[in-house]
Amino acid sequence: MEWITCALCNSDSSILLKRVSDIKMKTRDAFCLVRCNRCGLVYMNPRPTVSEMQSYYDNTYSPHLAAHANASERLGSDDQYYSGRVRQFLGYLPQGFTTGRLLDVGCGDGYWLYLM
Repeated sequence: MEWITCALCNSDSSILLKRVSDIKMKTRDAFCLVRCNRCGLVYMNPRPTVSEMQSYYDNTYSPHLAAHANASERLGSDDQYYSGRVRQFLGYLPQGFTTGRLLDVGCGDGYWLYLM
């Protein structure tokens, strides 16, 4: 794991929001979501190094499959996982938030972003 500065403003000052587990691959690892004290960006810190990333994705990780269906054809295939992710994400939004923009960096095949 490597400690990083905020990708948006390069600040090294952040506050821990939550430790979350890997619910898709079901590893025992926990990841820290932090919020930058300067600009408010939420990101994972520390994060896996490039060489560590392969250990988090096995052959069942759908974006790696060559014959992967497009997002609209996948509705229902991972309902439990994605409904949990959407609920988790919505819990981080400010009270009363109704509309806005969403940037998903490292969005895999884009399915979760499609649902949002």
